[in-house]
Amino acid sequence: MRPEEVFEAPPARARYHGPCPVFHEGQTLHVDAQEPEMPEGFCPYAWGAIHPVGWDVVADGQDHEWYARPGKGLVVVACLDGLRPVIFQLKGK
Repeated sequence: MRPEEVFEAPPARARYHGPCPVFHEGQTLHVDAQEPEMPEGFCPYAWGAIHPVGWDVVADGQDHEWYARPGKGLVVVACLDGLRPVIFQLKGK
């Protein structure tokens, strides 16, 4: 979903406009959940949002209780950019 689909007018002035320049829809990245290191070129703000909750859930093969299919090692996390967020789906092997 693009910001203009959510906001009639942006609720704040933003330095950057348009979609996130770092990620694109359908992009797949592989990270070792046992020793997660930020991939080269990965947005540090998005990494900061993912890291605290995502990797331990995926590494243990468990997910949050509110997901419909427990035990699949799945978590969905959004980056912190409220005007043009990127949604990440983290899955275990």
